[in-house]
Amino acid sequence: MNTTFLFFGMIAEAAGTDKFECSDSFITVHDAEQFVLKKYPAISSMNYRLALNEMMTSNATNLTLENNRIAFLPPFAGG
Repeated sequence: MNTTFLFFGMIAEAAGTDKFECSDSFITVHDAEQFVLKKYPAISSMNYRLALNEMMTSNATNLTLENNRIAFLPPFAGG
C-alpha cells in the first residue's frame, strides 16, 4: 500500500515540502494523520482539514485502496 501525502499553503511551508510518499500501511485516515504529525510536528498546532483521494473526509475513514492520496488543507476563505 502506498500513500501520498499532499500539503498546501501554510501547511506546506511548515512541513518544508508539498508532497511525500510512504509505503507504510495505515488502517484509517487518523492513523496516517498521526504518522504525519510525528514526522512534521510543526503541523500539529495548525488548523487543517483532510481530504482522501480528493474528497473531504473524517479521520475515522478506513483506507481501502492500494494507493491513497491524503491532502492536508489549510482553512479557506473567500466569497
